[in-house]
Amino acid sequence: MSMNPNNPFDANPNAPGNSAAYGQTPPKKSNAKFWLLGCGLTGLIGMLVCCGGGLFVTQMGMSMMAGEFQKQLDGNPVIVEHIGDINSMSMSFSDTITAAQNADGGSEELAFTIEGTKGSGVVMIQQDKSGDGMTMSSATLVMADGQRYPIELAQSSGEEFNMDEMFDAGELPVQVE
Repeated sequence: MSMNPNNPFDANPNAPGNSAAYGQTPPKKSNAKFWLLGCGLTGLIGMLVCCGGGLFVTQMGMSMMAGEFQKQLDGNPVIVEHIGDINSMSMSFSDTITAAQNADGGSEELAFTIEGTKGSGVVMIQQDKSGDGMTMSSATLVMADGQRYPIELAQSSGEEFNMDEMFDAGELPVQVE
């Protein structure tokens, strides 16, 4: 059956809504699933950045603390005898958690894995809470065979760290006219 252009009862191919119309674009598809996917990915990336950033800051803090404790233990007779010269010292979360679970009096010891020229072990450190937390009130070296050696700590000279001195050295002289 062919369409007669003069027949008023035939459907108009150019009428709106007629799928046979030429030059008319098909209806747009919904972009909702792309928006949902985009929002979900953005949320996931945001969560990873936040959690990863927190973990990064914690790791940096623990490595700074390990570095400070390493300076305090460097040259200690117990460390020199059993560990030798310190090659590395890092926070051991698993040993810290184990110590916290086994503590009777609720002592808060931090565990640091220490490696040196003679051997390796774990240093259990109890922080001095009266200061900035970067000094030790007590420390014990625990070797792989389970032997424990108390570490005698040198008493601090009472000299506090002064931030003003650190920044004064780099300041330019002020000229007064």
